[in-house]
Amino acid sequence: MTSLSTPSALLSARSLRFSWPDSPTLWASAPLDLDLAPGLSVLTGDEGCGKTTLLRLLSGELRPQAGQILWRGQPASPQQLTAAVAWTDPKTTTLDATRVSDYLASLPERHPRTDMGLLNELLDGFGLQEHLHKTFHMLSAGSRRKVWMASGMASMAPVVLLDQPYAALDVPSMRLLDELLQDAADSTQRLCVVADYVAPPAVQGARVIPLDA
Repeated sequence: MTSLSTPSALLSARSLRFSWPDSPTLWASAPLDLDLAPGLSVLTGDEGCGKTTLLRLLSGELRPQAGQILWRGQPASPQQLTAAVAWTDPKTTTLDATRVSDYLASLPERHPRTDMGLLNELLDGFGLQEHLHKTFHMLSAGSRRKVWMASGMASMAPVVLLDQPYAALDVPSMRLLDELLQDAADSTQRLCVVADYVAPPAVQGARVIPLDA
């Protein structure tokens, strides 16, 4: 894949490769070089092109098998990425027994700049207040995604990663997400990276990065 370079990148990938057992090596024809600056970047492509895997690598959840992840131009440790990046895999089951309210109450421990006022606004906007007493396994797929999005955006972490955020959302929540992503696209301080099949058509100014090109 051709190098995609952007000045003042927060997150970068250099000569990145990764493979899963019994699966083709991702970015096998050419290692992935990528720079992600503040604003909104959308990773697009079909199933199997590495969208979710790349998010997990950028978050520090996975380690590259070749190449490096950089934070502000320097090789990043998993600890640096965990501190800088707000990310939860929407398919995770590790939080199934956790109460939503407890998860949200612990958000400032993970991200000290969390804006609790904004978090409450987003919980209202996504219609989540009635679900706060529930554990995650009691929530629908759409409601779980709403919790991850609300917490990520309100965390004020420098980087927010969202995997297929529109999946299983109701129409009012999709409109609110459009607004959040438009704000992200206009930001000069924070980076939001979305992985999806296509870029959200209602959002202007996103940087679209096709991974299956």
